[in-house]
Amino acid sequence: MKRISFVACLVFAVLASAVGSTDADRDWAHLQDKKAWDTRPKPASDEPKVQGWIDWEWERRTFRDLGLAFWDAYPNDPRRYEWLLQTQSSYPFYWGPIEAGARAFIEDWGGPRPVDLDAVRDWNQRYPALKRAFLAGEEVTDRQRRALLETEMTSWFQQSWNPAFRNFEKFDVGPLLRLMQAYNGAYRAQDPPDLDPFGDSFYLHYPIMLFDFKKSLMLEFDDLQRFVSGLRESPAPVARTWSHRMQRLLDLRHRPIAGEFFTETGEARSFEAYRGKFVYCYVWACG
Repeated sequence: MKRISFVACLVFAVLASAVGSTDADRDWAHLQDKKAWDTRPKPASDEPKVQGWIDWEWERRTFRDLGLAFWDAYPNDPRRYEWLLQTQSSYPFYWGPIEAGARAFIEDWGGPRPVDLDAVRDWNQRYPALKRAFLAGEEVTDRQRRALLETEMTSWFQQSWNPAFRNFEKFDVGPLLRLMQAYNGAYRAQDPPDLDPFGDSFYLHYPIMLFDFKKSLMLEFDDLQRFVSGLRESPAPVARTWSHRMQRLLDLRHRPIAGEFFTETGEARSFEAYRGKFVYCYVWACG
């Protein structure tokens, strides 16, 4: 009798596992099939361009919401990790309302766009635990771990670019610096010392944007100095090389422009003659 009971329990466990697997496969296929999402209501606009960005944002939110449900429903399914990597690389901006955000995005890419702060808060509360599980997952490859850190930097930077996302306060270089340092320590510490950071488009992207868009990000030179000084202590040689080069650019603001220039009539003038005055320099070059 005991043997029969044991066999029955074993059969039940196998059947339950098969059913669970079937459900997981079905839900995963639904998660990956954008056509299956059409049953969910979404905002509509009479303007095709606005509708295009509404669809863009709606698809990313839907993918994230369905993926969270899959994550919770199937805690042992390694495909959860693939979803997390996908939603970090195809992240929503959390416009709120979506149509107003899409319209503002079209009208002024660098300007403020309305944000659904509750949705942002919910994701920020969930993400740390998701990230810890991802990085500790036995099925996760080192390439995937590196990709997650890279996409995390991208999504955080792009969202923080929106003034409304950061409550119309200046861009905080601290979180970006911490993300870059974690990435540096994990994946860039073994780079050769002579590696040119300006040849690395991914690594170059964020620091250069801080310099180029200093005004719109409401940054002061002290903020840039804090960022560059932090990279100087990085475990990655490429970060230290970059910080030294950018430090030279920051130091230029303390040095007066020296040398001569020529007026439109060909007359030589010295910058020294204009010390203490405001000088407008129109600089151009031909490639």
